[in-house]
Amino acid sequence: MAFEFAAGMSLPGYFRAETVRRVVEYGHELAHLLGFEKVGDIFDVDADTIRDAVEVVYRAHEVDELEDEPARASRLDVVDERIRQIAEIADRCILRATGARRESPLLPEGYEVYPNRLIGFYARCGRGCGPVYFAFARYPREAALIEPSYAHEWSAFADPNEHGAYRVSEAHLVQCHLRHVWLFRLVKKRFRYLRLWVQDDGEFWQKEDVDLLLGKARVYATFLSLVSNHLQENGYEVIVPDGEAPLTE
Repeated sequence: MAFEFAAGMSLPGYFRAETVRRVVEYGHELAHLLGFEKVGDIFDVDADTIRDAVEVVYRAHEVDELEDEPARASRLDVVDERIRQIAEIADRCILRATGARRESPLLPEGYEVYPNRLIGFYARCGRGCGPVYFAFARYPREAALIEPSYAHEWSAFADPNEHGAYRVSEAHLVQCHLRHVWLFRLVKKRFRYLRLWVQDDGEFWQKEDVDLLLGKARVYATFLSLVSNHLQENGYEVIVPDGEAPLTE
C-alpha cells in the first residue's frame, strides 16, 4: 500500500542547455514563491563534476575499506553543501543495468551510465517531506543500452516523500502537497513543450479535492499504525524520525 506523489519531466534532447536552464530557473523562482522550506542554488555541471561529487560523497569509503564511520563523517563534514546536493541527485540519475529485457545483453549486470550534464536544484518543501530533485539529466548515447529513451532527451524525476508531513499535522500535509502540485502545474503552464506525467495517490492533481486527499492520507496513516503496532507486539523497535510524532490509531 502506498501514498505517493511523483512527477516526471522530459524535454527533447536537441534542446539547448540554455532552454533547459530557463525551465529550471522558473521552477527555482516558484519554489521560493511557494514557500519551500529549503531551496538550494541552481547548478549546471558536466560529467567530470558529476563523477567527482559522487565519488567524494558516496564512493571514497569503497576505496579505503579501513575507513570507519567517524572518519567518514569527519571527511564529509568538509564537503560543500552544493557538492552534497549534486551527489545526491546524480546518484539517483545514474542508470544501472539490472538485466531487464529492454537492456542490451552485452551489458554486465551493475554496469553504470552517468549523466554527462545535470542542470537543476535541490529543494525541500517542509518538515517531514523528502527532497524535491528538480534537475534535468542529459545522457551519452550509451544510455540507450539500458534505457533507450534517455539517450534522446533531457529527463527529470521527483518523488518527494510526504509521509512524515502527515505526522506533523493534517493541515501541514495539505500545505506541502499543494506546494508540490502547484510547483509542477505552474511550470507546465509556463512551458507547454515540457512533457510531464504525475502520479498522485491523493488524487488532488486530478480532482482538486482536499477532503479526498485527507481521506486517503488517513487510510494510509491507519495502515502504517496497524503495521507499527504489529511490529511492536512482536518485539520489534519502531523508530520515528526526529521531530515527527508517532502515528496512533
